[in-house]
Amino acid sequence: MSADGLEAQLSLVSAVVTTFISIAVFTQRSAPERNRYLACGVGVTALVLWGRYLFFIGSDVVSYIPFVIFPMLWFQGPMFLRYFEECLSAPRFWPTLKYYLLGLAVISLGVHTVLFIIFPEIRNKNLVLTQSGLIGLYSAVYIFCVAVFQGFIYIIILMRTLQNDAVVTETDNLDWSGGRLSGVRRWLYFIAVMMLLNFSMYAGSALLKLGEVLDTPFHLLEITYNVLLFLIMLYHLFKWPLLLNGGTNSNRRYARQSLPAEDAKAYQKKLLNYMEAHRPFLNEQLNLDQLAGLTDIPKHHLSIVINRDLGENFFSFLANYRVAEACRLMEDPTRQSDSMIAICYASGFQSKSAFNSAFKRITGRTPGQYRKQIQSMNPKLSE
Repeated sequence: MSADGLEAQLSLVSAVVTTFISIAVFTQRSAPERNRYLACGVGVTALVLWGRYLFFIGSDVVSYIPFVIFPMLWFQGPMFLRYFEECLSAPRFWPTLKYYLLGLAVISLGVHTVLFIIFPEIRNKNLVLTQSGLIGLYSAVYIFCVAVFQGFIYIIILMRTLQNDAVVTETDNLDWSGGRLSGVRRWLYFIAVMMLLNFSMYAGSALLKLGEVLDTPFHLLEITYNVLLFLIMLYHLFKWPLLLNGGTNSNRRYARQSLPAEDAKAYQKKLLNYMEAHRPFLNEQLNLDQLAGLTDIPKHHLSIVINRDLGENFFSFLANYRVAEACRLMEDPTRQSDSMIAICYASGFQSKSAFNSAFKRITGRTPGQYRKQIQSMNPKLSE
């Protein structure tokens, strides 16, 4: 088998695997909303890999592929970033970043359209396949820019994961290998590190193309890496489905943990009394370790009480208190001049997007709608 034939087959495998992962994650009925972002990130990757497969088989549509892929490429890393921020319950970059992404996508489409019209070689299938002359330079520069941008995004993801000690979700106690990291942490680190290496390879390949060391930015090593990366991802999702199922097996898992009913009841009472008396939820950096220390409840037992006995995960447990505090502040006549962002931070939330999401989930209304409703019921509040 020729090298080109092997590259085409490996490209097909990687495209099929990523498409399967994207569809499986997106269509999972019990999946939390954050998984939609994971599915979209993998879906953009699948789109790129299908384009690469069409490149290797010499498809007649290869000259038109960039019209779709070039604008979409900017969204791959940010979709994973949004997924990470949802897992960490601390959205920060996405609310602003999404507008820049739309701008980059529109600019990319516009630039490619202009070049496609002006330069005949951009429309030449053979030159596209050989990546010769202007089109080779254009492709390499574009891939390098996108790869650097994506690498920067994954560095942010790694920093966010390292800085956030409160990565406690429905699947936090998944045991992968008995190590120190929780299943969710390992999953997040795996995605971030492997994708960072992936785009570092793309950036290096683009530079080698610019230096005329490679004929095209796509080569056997890069393709093989992609195949292995997404096969490993698929393996993880099959072996640890709790990574995606939104914690539906949470109570069953904690039911097997050893904590006598009397001790659990005492811990629950102690926890709830402490939350009411000392209001630690106002600390936006509060995590499970800190709360365990403050309440003098062993961390593992505290996790069991919250998940099994109260039917919450750590962040939803805190969110209930924080939303209740936000409601109290909005009903306080002395706080009517406070902006919504001031209410957000005063309630213990880290960001406005996390505040809005939790408030809508718990009350069924946005903070603005809630404030208008209480002002309409008590006109003195709006004076």
